Amino acid sequence: MDISRENFQADFFLRLSRRFESRTEMVSEIGEVLHVGRDAVYRRLRGDTALSAQELINLSRHYKIKLDDKSVDLPQMYYPAGHEARATNEKDYFLSLERQILRAKAIPGARVDYATPELPLFYELYSPTLLAYKIYLFGLTTWNFQKWNGKNFSMDLIDPEIYKIAERCMKVAHSFPTRELWSIDILDVTLRRIEHGVQTGYLNDSDLVAKMFREMEAIVQHMENMTRAGKRFIPGDDPTENSPDFRVYHNELSNTNSVIIVDSNLQSIVFSTLVTPNFLVTYDERVVTQMKLWFNNLLDKANVLSADSAKYTTTYFHNLRRKVGNTKQRIEVMNVR
Repeated sequence: MDISRENFQADFFLRLSRRFESRTEMVSEIGEVLHVGRDAVYRRLRGDTALSAQELINLSRHYKIKLDDKSVDLPQMYYPAGHEARATNEKDYFLSLERQILRAKAIPGARVDYATPELPLFYELYSPTLLAYKIYLFGLTTWNFQKWNGKNFSMDLIDPEIYKIAERCMKVAHSFPTRELWSIDILDVTLRRIEHGVQTGYLNDSDLVAKMFREMEAIVQHMENMTRAGKRFIPGDDPTENSPDFRVYHNELSNTNSVIIVDSNLQSIVFSTLVTPNFLVTYDERVVTQMKLWFNNLLDKANVLSADSAKYTTTYFHNLRRKVGNTKQRIEVMNVR
């Protein structure tokens, strides 16, 4: 398959993938439209087999995708949490998040750059107590859920389906080669939320608080494990040669919002927080180019955290653990009083 035709086929499938909530659903439907088996569909998705002219026509007619106009299915910028589609419950948000992750995964050769001033949500997806507490706070603030007004935090408030969605999101999110940009304050927002909850009485269950700190300690340990291995992997697993690459950079220069750049030779997307945890999504080449330049500029002025910079890396994670310990001690003093 020549390069131009291969790129067109990959781009066509990328546009088509936005019609489905999962890759499995997409493969099943394409197989029915083309009257071929799953393996044959996967060969076409990977680019191992070229779509015939008739197959391309059949798919474009069935899904009403114009072959000469990418803009039909590819708005330059949109806001998934806009008024007409705002979350009415916590499950809405996470289903929307899962769709975005799956769309990014459908891009051939996708890799991720992530700059954030606070702990990435993806690290809390495998920490049920921290995740539930964050959802609770967003429900009281950003989402304005009336159902939680006047109620103290409890795990029972959260739809249990969230944890299944979170697990699926976590597995896909950990499958991308990733570069991340951290500051020494990366845990501060999460720690302040816990301390504030105890101070105000919203968080008045000492067992839940203890679980949060155990989860925080586990997150820091897993962050360090991935950083030293230079590989991204799910907690509880061991990295292998085939695990996606993971590179971490420490930079204290200004970064006030979270930005995720999904980059590939075919397509690039930028996700940027707007009224956290909501986000903007853009394919606009001007914005994407600016974001790439900005991210790489920050990396140029950053220090690498890795096994090769052992002393610097050890100091960095020691400081993270110290922050967790100091907050834990302050809360223990509050409870004694």
